[in-house]
Amino acid sequence: MVNKIVKNASWIIACKVAETIFMLAVTMLQARIFGPSNFGLISYAQSIVTVIVPIIQLGLNSVLIRELVDHKDEEGTIMGSSITMAMLTSPIAILIVLLFTAFVNAGQTETIIVCGLYSSLLLFQVFELLQYWFLAHYMSKYTALTCFAAYVIASIYRLAVLFINKSIYLYALSQAIYYLVIALVLLYFYKKLGGNKFKFDKTIAKRLFNKSKFFLFSSLAVTIYTQVDRVLLKNISGDEANGHYVAAITIVNMATFIFTAIIDSTQPDLIEKNSLSNEAFEKGMTRLYSVVIYLSLLMCIAIDILAPLIIKIMYGDNYLPSINLLRIVAWYGLFSFIGIARNVYIIAKNKQKYIWIISFLGAIFSIICDYLLILKFNATGAAIGAILVQVFVNIILGFIIKPIRRNNYLMFKSLNPNHLLEMIKEIRH
Repeated sequence: MVNKIVKNASWIIACKVAETIFMLAVTMLQARIFGPSNFGLISYAQSIVTVIVPIIQLGLNSVLIRELVDHKDEEGTIMGSSITMAMLTSPIAILIVLLFTAFVNAGQTETIIVCGLYSSLLLFQVFELLQYWFLAHYMSKYTALTCFAAYVIASIYRLAVLFINKSIYLYALSQAIYYLVIALVLLYFYKKLGGNKFKFDKTIAKRLFNKSKFFLFSSLAVTIYTQVDRVLLKNISGDEANGHYVAAITIVNMATFIFTAIIDSTQPDLIEKNSLSNEAFEKGMTRLYSVVIYLSLLMCIAIDILAPLIIKIMYGDNYLPSINLLRIVAWYGLFSFIGIARNVYIIAKNKQKYIWIISFLGAIFSIICDYLLILKFNATGAAIGAILVQVFVNIILGFIIKPIRRNNYLMFKSLNPNHLLEMIKEIRH
């Protein structure tokens, strides 16, 4: 099973590595051609839309794998019901984006238009839920190849915009093109590989929502505490400061796909182990944490050492203020990836009801913490706040909330490198 998981994850990682190469090239050009101000504006639109995404996902992205594993005979109805519910909420989500920007950024016509155009991606992102069907069947190569192809197409469009007319409005539509391609290709592969016909069932839809609602509110809160720093920074310190900050944190987030691939590919196996043996499950969780933590530490150290070189190569001299910001936010990644792994424990142990508590407290802490720090230290305050929020949400609350305290024990147990070494030996054999 370990080799199967590694093979499954390797497809995602291999394609994401190739995708990241394109991302690096496009981001470098975008940052240089648009400059810190417009780069910050596009990032602001992305943050606003990201906060709204949980409304169309309805928390379903957090429960679909378990539902598909536990109810194999209902696959078509589970997927059909999920996609239908998401499609019904997407127009509402776009309206929320428009109303929010019209109120908060009143009089800033360019900001309102860019955010509105960027939000069009929500019409197609609903079909991203299909990826969980492929993950549940250990067929990640199809989703990985699809996302890579979509990114290449979207990147060609972005490059054309950057070199032909440099229109920030046309550039804002690029993410919608990305998700449109993903939707069309995943639907094709789903049908070709024998996926059951989509059906909507009110009873199953209700069952799904009853399980996912905890994740809906928690995901909304999570996006608030991960994006509020950029929203506040733009409105307090301006687009340029936001551009410098986003330039730094974007580099750290480029590594997210590695950890997401490892965690998503491990999740089905850990859920099955939990139903058979708690000992086997805890051993698997400990190993997962060990991989995530030690890999994150390597990443943080490398970024801290290479920060000046990374910024100069990627963005140029106009982004020199981003160097120190990058050295700080590198450590945000460590605690963020731990949080992604923790959600596997919560799902497997059916402790979803605590998710919204964690996320709600995290959102409140983030708003207060980021607001005070940004007012005092501008972009540096946002960077420090990013770390403090992740530590509070993914470590401190784990000790405070008793029903998930066992997860923290496994997390700290994983610091013993022997767990990682044992797993590496198994893979070799």
